[in-house]
Amino acid sequence: NWCTGRSAYQSVLRLNKVNEVCKKCVEEDIRVLTTHHIDHNRLNNHLRNLVWLCHNCHILIHRDRVEEQKFVEALV
Repeated sequence: NWCTGRSAYQSVLRLNKVNEVCKKCVEEDIRVLTTHHIDHNRLNNHLRNLVWLCHNCHILIHRDRVEEQKFVEALV
């Protein structure tokens, strides 16, 4: 996947100097940050589709549809 650029989504955020902080809880520890695809399409690596989330918030958003909806609405 790396050769095709499909796994380069963290690089997209870093190259565009997106502040490395969880977009939901504002956690700043980069050791727990991961990249979230807003539309859940891992092949859509456009900057507008990517955000930093900590592991806890990432799991919460993927498992709780109400929290996901609130999060997406807050992004707009």
